[in-house]
Amino acid sequence: MEMEGGERASDGYGLTSKELKILEALAEGKTREEIADRLSISIHTVDRHLTTVYVKLGVRNGSQAVAKRLRSLLPPELPNAFC
Repeated sequence: MEMEGGERASDGYGLTSKELKILEALAEGKTREEIADRLSISIHTVDRHLTTVYVKLGVRNGSQAVAKRLRSLLPPELPNAFC
């Protein structure tokens, strides 16, 4: 699926490759400033991408976003084992 700006959706939630890179960096414990430096974008742009990620995943913060993304990568029978 082609997204705005020529990026392609990369997962079941419709996250773009840039959004996935930001979420991955967040999962690594990187700060917004470190993410901005790594991707050569402004902190404001990181914040906008994170807001979009939270909406797409239906979560309220970075911890929930990372947890939901990790659960989505597990085999279907495993996520319920942690509830």
